Amino acid sequence: MLFLNVNKRIPLVRETESDFVVPILVDVLADVSSDHTISSGSGAKDQVETQEDRTYIVGRLWAECWEFEYSMQCGYSAIRVADSVSATWEDVVGTLMRSGKRFRSDLDIDDYVTDILFLHKFLFHPDMDRPAVALDAILRALTNESSLVLAQYQPGDDKPWQDWEYRDLGFKKIAGSSLLLRNCSYRYPLGDTHPAGKSIQIAASSAHESWVLEQWEQLVLDHPEI
Repeated sequence: MLFLNVNKRIPLVRETESDFVVPILVDVLADVSSDHTISSGSGAKDQVETQEDRTYIVGRLWAECWEFEYSMQCGYSAIRVADSVSATWEDVVGTLMRSGKRFRSDLDIDDYVTDILFLHKFLFHPDMDRPAVALDAILRALTNESSLVLAQYQPGDDKPWQDWEYRDLGFKKIAGSSLLLRNCSYRYPLGDTHPAGKSIQIAASSAHESWVLEQWEQLVLDHPEI
């Protein structure tokens, strides 16, 4: 059985524009039960069967969530928030909006957007069956029907997945940019096929977790400690 462990660093008080962009670290955990025999004596009758529950990290994702509607309600402009956070968010605003005020009409985005989630990095162990299913579960957990999800598009052999896999998750390339967009108000193939999610099989062990953690340290150098 796989579970998601979601860690969010949420400020108690929003004092600056950057406080509306919340870092998120998600671990995909495999819950593994194993039987052990504990010997309490020299005879066979003294042996007791026990069960131990262990969890191993088999995937990880780092994202940032811009509490978009909340920041607008507090009187902060989109441009001010983006400028205070990073060049990545400046690119997001410049791509999605006209003059930082209204969304581009060609993107078919409703005026009411609660939040914008940017996927910085994600990693799944290669033994995981259909990792796109795990990513979809994470996105469902972090968003609602008024959310937007964005990711950097990597052309050529450097991109982690094939184009059809992104389309299966509802991502579309934004014209004139290097960003992918998933508008959570629209249906998408994987969600239609598995509306309640889908089980993933992986015989996890400590070796799987070690691989994920080692690869993650090489992949992500600037992720926050949450």
